[in-house]
Amino acid sequence: MKKRFRLLKNKDFKRVLDKRSSVANNEYIIYFRENEIENTRIGISVSSKIGNSVVRHKIKRQVDQMLITFIDFKEKIDYVIILRKGFLENSFQDNQEKLKKIIKKTKDRMKKHEKKP
Repeated sequence: MKKRFRLLKNKDFKRVLDKRSSVANNEYIIYFRENEIENTRIGISVSSKIGNSVVRHKIKRQVDQMLITFIDFKEKIDYVIILRKGFLENSFQDNQEKLKKIIKKTKDRMKKHEKKP
């Protein structure tokens, strides 16, 4: 994923996490927030409880590739994706389908908040 589509700074992660809008399942917790820039940015976090550094970076690369296939990077949304241990128990395809569903939930929730006065 290109650098402009990633959340890199700690303050950016905190800004999304402080908003406290989230959706979760057994594999992911996704925090989201509208941003002021012209594109989607994504930060991926994997706990050290899940594995050593090599395993965590492999997982991040997998999630990165999953997102590239279906995310619209023209939306003005910041995501922080936190992975849970359940991620390791599923195949790549299962995890990708679950990620698609949970991203769709975040978009539905954002639309619902936009409609409220």
